Amino acid sequence: MMGKFLNTIAYNLLDIWDINRILQDNEYEDMVPLSSLLTQYQKIISKQEAIAKHLFIISKISFAGVLHLNDFEKIYSVKGTLYEIPIGAITYSKINVRHGCSYLNNTNNSILASSEYPSFIIDENKVYPKYLIMVLRCPQILKQFNSKLRGFTKSRVGVSEFLLTKIPLPSLEKQKELVAEYEKLQNLATQKEEDAKKIENSIDEYLLSELGVKNVSSLRNERNLFKVIQYNALNKWEIDRIYQLEAKYPIVSFGNNPNIVQSIKRGKSPHYSEQSNCLAINQKCVRKQYIDMTYAKKIEQIWCDEIDTEYKTKEDDILINSTGEGTIGRAAIVNKETNYIYDSHILNVRLNKEECFPHYFLRLFNTELLQKQVDLYKSGTSTKQTELGVDNLKKISFPLPSMEIQRSIIMEIENKEKQIIILRNESEQLKQQAVSNFEQEVFN
Repeated sequence: MMGKFLNTIAYNLLDIWDINRILQDNEYEDMVPLSSLLTQYQKIISKQEAIAKHLFIISKISFAGVLHLNDFEKIYSVKGTLYEIPIGAITYSKINVRHGCSYLNNTNNSILASSEYPSFIIDENKVYPKYLIMVLRCPQILKQFNSKLRGFTKSRVGVSEFLLTKIPLPSLEKQKELVAEYEKLQNLATQKEEDAKKIENSIDEYLLSELGVKNVSSLRNERNLFKVIQYNALNKWEIDRIYQLEAKYPIVSFGNNPNIVQSIKRGKSPHYSEQSNCLAINQKCVRKQYIDMTYAKKIEQIWCDEIDTEYKTKEDDILINSTGEGTIGRAAIVNKETNYIYDSHILNVRLNKEECFPHYFLRLFNTELLQKQVDLYKSGTSTKQTELGVDNLKKISFPLPSMEIQRSIIMEIENKEKQIIILRNESEQLKQQAVSNFEQEVFN
């Protein structure tokens, strides 16, 4: 191993007075320092000028290199000196550059930042800006940044250390070629993702078309508006919420057709405990179509063991959020029988599988058709207090074709979902290939 051998250092390098840096420079001897490509740009911008030019302040740069800006109003309350990052300049986060937090300003205007985000003008006669920003996020360069951290509390990569970082520098022509190949694969990946999104967005349209549903967009809450109601509809006694749903199959609801559903249960409020492996499903767990147990909370084992089995999930149960700002009415299916408890903010619909196929109802419930009805039938005095109760859930109506047609529809939807999975897998593979090819070419 190299650490066991005597290393000799050239006399002209001793002015650095940093053995680690000297050894690192030897490791990257075929590369060039950023100092030969960049010139620091330091221009202070006053609040008055920033307001006049409508300039935004950096909030953060993500690990993926995505820029996040504060709201413009931040300029009125910000304290401290603000520096300009002009169009075409490059900046980085002193604290997080080792994680990939660097950014090329390709917006249509200058942006502002504190001294935590130094700015540099790029010598475009030597380095292609897009190539540079891509190289700065490569693991080999991040490793250099990590070794250059200085400080005891929040370690940072200072400007001098940043400029001493070395990168591979092929010819400009080669740099542009590498970027073009990378972008070609990334564009293909984006196209695959867009194709997957189109298929995903077409599923609801396909479902409602197969059911012959009409006038979905007209189903809206029209409280406090004058309406004309047909006499034969008055038996509902909810004049401010009446609408007519048309489809080529019978329109049913759990209230008018109780044979469709075995039970509708509201969950229990669990006794939480971190000393247990028993989990409770909450609103965050109920995503659209599926359950994500990442958000589940642990509850007392004794309470879990003693609770009625009807409050434990079974395969094909449909769980619906009964409350929650932005999540009320969101539904998911239990894919296999478990011992999970569902809390009091969730309704569990257990269907009669001889009348209604669970995956059919789930798909339909998450469409605009039924979600508009959720919005109509939820009750409460404010957004945060609104609730979809059991009785109101029973009022929601939907088309119900034969079991054969239900299964046929779901089979077609599942085929579409398989296409989506294939396209997204291909998209991810292309993205990984783009990065791998670039790094392999650059770092040999």
